[in-house]
Amino acid sequence: MTTTGIRAGANASDTRLAVVPEAAWGVTPTMPAFQNIRFTSENLQPAKETVRSQEIRPDRNVTDEIMVGRSVSGALDFELSFGTFDDLLESLFHSEWSGDDDEILINGAGIGQSFTAERTIKLSDGSSHYSRFTGLVANSMSLSVSAGALVTGSFDMMGKFGGAGTTAITGATYTPATQSRVLNAATHFAGLTMTGLAGDTPLIQSIELNITNNLRAQRAVGSVDNVGMGAGQFEVTGTINAYFRPGLLTAFLNHEDIGLSFTLGTAAGSSYKFTIPSLVLTGSPGGNATGNDADLMSTVAFTAVLDRTASPMGGTIKIEKV
Repeated sequence: MTTTGIRAGANASDTRLAVVPEAAWGVTPTMPAFQNIRFTSENLQPAKETVRSQEIRPDRNVTDEIMVGRSVSGALDFELSFGTFDDLLESLFHSEWSGDDDEILINGAGIGQSFTAERTIKLSDGSSHYSRFTGLVANSMSLSVSAGALVTGSFDMMGKFGGAGTTAITGATYTPATQSRVLNAATHFAGLTMTGLAGDTPLIQSIELNITNNLRAQRAVGSVDNVGMGAGQFEVTGTINAYFRPGLLTAFLNHEDIGLSFTLGTAAGSSYKFTIPSLVLTGSPGGNATGNDADLMSTVAFTAVLDRTASPMGGTIKIEKV
């Protein structure tokens, strides 16, 4: 026996999120070719800035609430898989994949590629609702690599504004999302090296990586929407949690530059190699005896700095497809 009925509301599991690159910032292409995106959660939302009239009235009523600005922002949480987020990584790095097979990405200057994102949800009556967000640029990304867990992360997006509709854009197409395997920190973690350390490279329990462009919205009179996006310093920071070995402590005490490199993925041509050529340890390396029956751990913060060994001078971080 089956029962029928109407759902009280929309189901999050039915949600589709898709993006398309913009040729001009904040302008959705005509007949857009959307790429469906894999994600675990998202909170893209339009926002309004309002100012309340301060007029004094004898009837004590508020005269008006006036809209003076609009914007859009939000996070896209994900489990890392090969080839899924290459376009968003370009937006984050303000650069493009280069090389014979578009296999190298190094952070650059300027403003990253912008996108229009579209969220499609199925309503309880079977119809669809479309929310659209324009001018989206990746402001920051976090990446978490922890023993016994999937490799997870989040993109923080900033943009112009958005809109809504009950029908798809005329001529819009949707390419299915990738089907590559979700990467994990056990069978898909390989090739860890740390250069410049005295002694052996320590065994790592986790690595947290944070990248930000320090974007800022640019405002101008005569426009309720942002008129552009400004980019600040490209910052790469993170935390390493390692089983204690003296090398990290020595590098911290001497304020030495060290290098970090690790690979996510084991299949040739379907793996990412992350390289930070030069970083300094900025937080205490630990190594404290916190109690019985516990490992001595070094949990140390780091900041990446410009790679001065490259000619011409390189960036701060590099991703290679290997």
